[in-house]
Amino acid sequence: MARANRLNLNKDVNKEIDVQCPRCVGPTAHKILADANLSGGDGHMDWQTDYQILQCMGCKTISYRSASSNSEDYDHYTDEEGEEEWVYTITEKLYPPRIDGYAGIGEDRWLLPDTLRRIYDETSSALIADQPVLTGIGVRAILETLCKDKAAKGNNLFKQIDDLVTQGILTPGRASVLHQIRTLGNLSAHEAAPHTPAQLSLAMAVVDHLLEEVYILPEKTQRLFSGLAPTAISTPSPLVTSSPLSPTTPSSVPAVTVASAPPAPPVP
Repeated sequence: MARANRLNLNKDVNKEIDVQCPRCVGPTAHKILADANLSGGDGHMDWQTDYQILQCMGCKTISYRSASSNSEDYDHYTDEEGEEEWVYTITEKLYPPRIDGYAGIGEDRWLLPDTLRRIYDETSSALIADQPVLTGIGVRAILETLCKDKAAKGNNLFKQIDDLVTQGILTPGRASVLHQIRTLGNLSAHEAAPHTPAQLSLAMAVVDHLLEEVYILPEKTQRLFSGLAPTAISTPSPLVTSSPLSPTTPSSVPAVTVASAPPAPPVP
């Protein structure tokens, strides 16, 4: 027999739970600011879902979490003493979505050119949503858009990345890393090959550092230091040394005129 749904409000307010933080790049303690627990059943299965507003105790970022479970979805274990245990599987959803070890460039993405920012946002969303093929394609699209924005020469992405080295935008070492990222994107675009979350997270981390170096840090530097006048550096006067072969008389010493002696009288 089905039982009516029950709603309990704020039964867990002020409790702390460990949740992945979208800004701290790792699990942190979060305080439950508000929650609603909805539960029900149909005589064969019971279920419940917690809806929570959370605040990170470190950076104070506020986010949303839902956690659902039911009586038919559980794992069975036997502990070291032979006792049987049943652990219910909890399906957790977080908003904004996040992935362990990856935070992106956050609000700094607004310093990117419009087209590049849009592609970056879509690629980050694909990464967090566990869409590996789309993420790989997006990583390649970011590199292509950056090369186009910097007017890189070449009829393919390989040559364009190398031209960024010629322009002084990239170091040879950084270009070598981007060629590996380019290959990852090629496999996603042409072979529909999914890559592992670790590979894609690292690829996005490389892209983040690239965008910071090429766009974000120069823009921040321009904004923060634009009012600072350059400091003039005075050049010391050269030292004048006299040579024993070419004696000089300082200009501050007046010249001395020596009168000639009168001629001697004639001898009688």
